Amino acid sequence: PAPTLSKLVGRRIAADSFEKYSEALKGRNEIWTKESLKAYILDPNGFVKGTSMPKQNINADEVEKIILLME
Repeated sequence: PAPTLSKLVGRRIAADSFEKYSEALKGRNEIWTKESLKAYILDPNGFVKGTSMPKQNINADEVEKIILLME
């Protein structure tokens, strides 16, 4: 099980039916933007302290491509 990633830009953070969001991520009362997604993917704990998502070995260009798929 994983959160729904399609059409993520414009949705509230941690707002779908996925039950395993960290409390830290659920506490973000914000809407995903391209910029916030990029920040989270590149440095999850830097975006929200206490997130359960591990940091990925990925560069900014790859993140841009990923975000295009999630729009």
